[in-house]
Amino acid sequence: MQERALSYDTLRPTAARGRPCAQLPTLPGAALYRRRMAGYLDLEAVAEMLGVDRSVAYGLVRTGELLGVKVNAGWRVERAEVQRYKASH
Repeated sequence: MQERALSYDTLRPTAARGRPCAQLPTLPGAALYRRRMAGYLDLEAVAEMLGVDRSVAYGLVRTGELLGVKVNAGWRVERAEVQRYKASH
């Protein structure tokens, strides 16, 4: 029996060859990312909401006073977390 050489076409998901594939998400990656991150603010927006400098907002996240998520090279903080912090200080 002759072995078949693997090519890129044989390794691609079936949806890429025109057949349905149940494993692919229904939303494109960028739209899914935007939907998940809609309630999160970057540090500039956090600083503006709190009336402080961006470096102060960064310090609050780094010390854990504000719960944040590191996304790529920046931090994101949930809007509700900023409002909770603002109400308590």
